[in-house]
Amino acid sequence: MSTGRAARARSAPPPESAGGVWARERRPLTAGLVFAVTLVAVEALAIATVLPVVSRHLGDLRLYGWVFSAFLLSSLIGIVLAGTLADRVPLGRPMLAGLILFALGLAVGGTAPDMAVLVAGRAVRGRAWCWPASA
Repeated sequence: MSTGRAARARSAPPPESAGGVWARERRPLTAGLVFAVTLVAVEALAIATVLPVVSRHLGDLRLYGWVFSAFLLSSLIGIVLAGTLADRVPLGRPMLAGLILFALGLAVGGTAPDMAVLVAGRAVRGRAWCWPASA
């Protein structure tokens, strides 16, 4: 009889996986991640839509591609650092810090007097996106 109980115990899922991502203790984090992904997707779509007008207004058309590349490159470099940080601290902290930094990058990009500052703002947003993404 003891072997039957041991077999059932081995086949049972671990308690931390019970309930999935919408389990009560994971609900705020899951909702926050869905919100963060939606925020970045809407922001990327908005940038792609208005960039032709913005680039004519700010000038320096040669930096047009860098507006998109700066986000991707800074997120590529930063995801390794953010993943290491997420392993060492509670998940809510890097997520909150990333959202604050993302808002700062939005402010920099939104008040950009020229294309170089807009590219810098996009780089800040790419770096900030790593923290919620690694949570």
